[in-house]
Amino acid sequence: MLILNLAARNLLRNSRRSLLVGSLIAACVVIAIIGNSFFQSSVAGLRRTFIDCFTGDLFVAPRIEAPLSLFGEDIPVIGAYSPIPVLPKADSVDQIVRQQPGVASAVFQISGYALMEIQGIRNPVVLFGVDGDGYFGAFDSVRLVRGTFLRTEAPGLMISEKSALDIGKMTGHEPAIGDPVQLSVFTNRGFSIREVPLAGTFEYPVSNAVLDRISYVDSDTLRALNGMIQGSSASENLPKDARTWVSGDLQGIFDSKGTETTVDSGIRLSDVERALAASGPQDKAKPKDAGSWNFLVIKLASGTDLNTVKRDLEEKLRSAGLEARVGDWKAAAGSGAALAGSLSLAFNVGLGLLAIVIILVLANSFVALVTERTSEIATMRAVGAPKRFVRSLFLGEATVLCILSGAAGVILGSLLVAWMHRRGFATDNRIISMVFGGRILRPLLTPGTLVAAFLGSIVIGGAASLFAVRFALRIHPARAMESE
Repeated sequence: MLILNLAARNLLRNSRRSLLVGSLIAACVVIAIIGNSFFQSSVAGLRRTFIDCFTGDLFVAPRIEAPLSLFGEDIPVIGAYSPIPVLPKADSVDQIVRQQPGVASAVFQISGYALMEIQGIRNPVVLFGVDGDGYFGAFDSVRLVRGTFLRTEAPGLMISEKSALDIGKMTGHEPAIGDPVQLSVFTNRGFSIREVPLAGTFEYPVSNAVLDRISYVDSDTLRALNGMIQGSSASENLPKDARTWVSGDLQGIFDSKGTETTVDSGIRLSDVERALAASGPQDKAKPKDAGSWNFLVIKLASGTDLNTVKRDLEEKLRSAGLEARVGDWKAAAGSGAALAGSLSLAFNVGLGLLAIVIILVLANSFVALVTERTSEIATMRAVGAPKRFVRSLFLGEATVLCILSGAAGVILGSLLVAWMHRRGFATDNRIISMVFGGRILRPLLTPGTLVAAFLGSIVIGGAASLFAVRFALRIHPARAMESE
């Protein structure tokens, strides 16, 4: 108690220097609180962006060795595509998931990549094959801009409004609802072409390069493109000359007894593509399994613990002998969610460097404070004060100063963050909008942020004061006589 009383008196006696050092500590606390609040907001915004747009809270995928996201193996964004394995016993998985407490909705999905051609413009797209009636009810943040949402068992394609605008800039007019869209896929299983009508355009609450590439297509069309078709009657719709190419009867092509033909009767690649595209899911082809899906995407009820549900589902799927695994939204988003980890790493590295700079600045301030009291310290040593007393005195002063300054910084930082949250900061930057989950930036204050900032001020202040204590202990008692 004596040490604390002496420490408080010394701080008041050296109020100018103490106020300077305390202001520096408080300013550091305010910066840490504001920075952490924006970081917490960015993590929450990024999480909300992906969960509300397409990943859900959890997803069930086939159990394979390679990492698997909703975009496929190796988490590519756009590139070479290898078909994703089918989710085994999807109906059984669905039944287990829907019986799990805390599950608000669960929708199946097929994923794929294709070359999309509209009005002569070809672009690579990410395809999500869905049951329109159920899917868009679960992901109600997908906003319809033009046309209609996909309907169950009705062929169609939905593209992002951004993609439609880009095509309009290149061609002079935007794609109209009902325009034919050709989808081409080349995989290790072969080459597939399907043509579907444009059903509508949509947009997410935020926009970025990954989300703009996503297009929605009816599940039967994507099953056909991904090679989930057992057999097809597509050749029945081809011109007579084209059937030779798809029937495997190559001998007839080179038969010298063939009938004479004119140049106009020759078969062209465009004719074959058009005929194959027109024979899409509305033909007599039958899926290998009409219930074939790649993923089951899950959204949880508000307040449900994600880790608990994930652990329970994994145990139930394992007990049922199902070769499936459960992943969270980060795993579902693949490389897109890596931004959250990058932000966390960058912020922590920056905070660490800032802490080092603050410790050095504070140490210099504490040493200057000790220098002004050289004669006082020397006198205490001369009258018999042990080193531990001097050490305790300066550590006590540093502790009291850090506590008071940290508390002031917490109060000021809380008020500033609360004001920023109410005001909000508008931005048109697409990357920032994605990171913060919207065009309005609002820092998010949490109790953990306040506690961490307050304890950090004490730790940093204590570390900086050690330099001053070490300097004070080196002051010889004879300096008291020199000062006289």
